[in-house]
Amino acid sequence: MNSFQSKEVTPKETIFWLVAQVLPYVTLSFFVGGIILKVKRWVRAGNWIRTSSSPFKWFPYFVKKTISDLLLFSKIYKQRKAFWFLSLGFHAAIFMILFGHLRGFGVWSKESLERISINITSFLVETFPLYIGIASTILLAGLMVYRVINKTLRLHSEPEDYIATALVLLTVASGTAMRLLPPDSLKPMTIRFLPGIILRIEKTPNIPSF
Repeated sequence: MNSFQSKEVTPKETIFWLVAQVLPYVTLSFFVGGIILKVKRWVRAGNWIRTSSSPFKWFPYFVKKTISDLLLFSKIYKQRKAFWFLSLGFHAAIFMILFGHLRGFGVWSKESLERISINITSFLVETFPLYIGIASTILLAGLMVYRVINKTLRLHSEPEDYIATALVLLTVASGTAMRLLPPDSLKPMTIRFLPGIILRIEKTPNIPSF
């Protein structure tokens, strides 16, 4: 009699495998493709400087244009101030979320914050991320609603704009739910994503939302 018995895979293990092993490659592919498409749009719109002059002449203007258009969304501000407020607020929240995620990849640690101030470390690590997650979810939902109800913006929106917004909204909402719902375990969790990229979490999060 064969003593080998295959282990039954639970639904949670299947979900975890999809999220930890398959989804990173899919996400990376979409991210790279999206960046390429955005750059192509940006160039076609005439934002890329076409000049043969010295870099000392056009580079400062290029930096100013990049900061103005890509970081501060100045063009959006001139046309739709409500949409600009939602966009700037959401991107600021996402930046803080991404910075927080770097802790799990070992870029910075909780101990580094404690050297600055022990009193606010718990708030910044445990409480503040939840508020930022809720805020980012609300802001992005507002962007989606605004895109649908605003006739001018709706006419200029491509299908991929709605798809990208919906995917990001699902991601942000699931991350917020992960913090709202109780963790599956208080044990630390280690996930190996792409080669050489390891995520270490202090406690096992709620797997369905994760």
